[in-house]
Amino acid sequence: MSKREYRRFTAEQKIEILREADQPGVTVSEVCRRHGLAPSVLYRWRAVAQGGSAVALKRDAQRWQVSRTLAALSVPRSVYYAWRKGESLEDQVGKPCRVYEVLPQERAAICEFSLQYPKIGYRKLTWMMVDAAVACVGESTVYRVLSEADLLSRWKRSVTSSGEYNFRPRGPTQQWHTDVMYVWVAARFYFLLSFVDAYSRYIVHHKLLISLDGKSVAIELQGALEAVSGAQPRVVHDHGSEFVNRDVAAVIKAHNLIDIKTRPRHPESNGHRGALQRHRAR
Repeated sequence: MSKREYRRFTAEQKIEILREADQPGVTVSEVCRRHGLAPSVLYRWRAVAQGGSAVALKRDAQRWQVSRTLAALSVPRSVYYAWRKGESLEDQVGKPCRVYEVLPQERAAICEFSLQYPKIGYRKLTWMMVDAAVACVGESTVYRVLSEADLLSRWKRSVTSSGEYNFRPRGPTQQWHTDVMYVWVAARFYFLLSFVDAYSRYIVHHKLLISLDGKSVAIELQGALEAVSGAQPRVVHDHGSEFVNRDVAAVIKAHNLIDIKTRPRHPESNGHRGALQRHRAR
């Protein structure tokens, strides 16, 4: 099996591709197909360019990979990741914490600061508040305050589903079902990727693919969204690796979509996909 080769783009080439994607009438999916890129790569280039244009892109292009840097410095990977666990390599001296009861003003400040950073745990949140002079309290105090305010578990544990599929779209472009089918066309097999609107049963977008991977699916999902301007549907799919990957996740995050994975042997959620496959077979 041959080793996979990765393409390298200079900073000037990245800037030209970004300018090409920003031209009126040009879609991101077209640019990705033309240059063999995943939409997530284009989004990353655009985010880097916003921080400093050509200088930031040159710095991003000249950056070494972690493995190459560690090999050049003869630093073990375990030591490197142990360093990364800390905020800084220098010793941090925190402000002394109070031993008294938390004041109501401090409780309100802790809760407000926690809502500003919903994805950060209470331990790191404690020292962030100390550095920002918001509240100088210990980790156990922050845990107790957030627990009493029901802010400790931001995402509640899932419960066993009753098996009922309660969501029903009340208009077009509210929910799309997507699936892949193996079809025989012109003396060879292709992968037929389709996006079907759950309300109107209209095929929003379809494409014959020679190879099936996350980058190809991400490009076609981008094309489907560009075909329906302003659409933010719920995207329903199975647990296939072509749908569950970082390229597709980047497109879903960029367009603020809702990603829904169907349950196995659950016809209520897979019914639109099954009907589409029967229609294709005819």
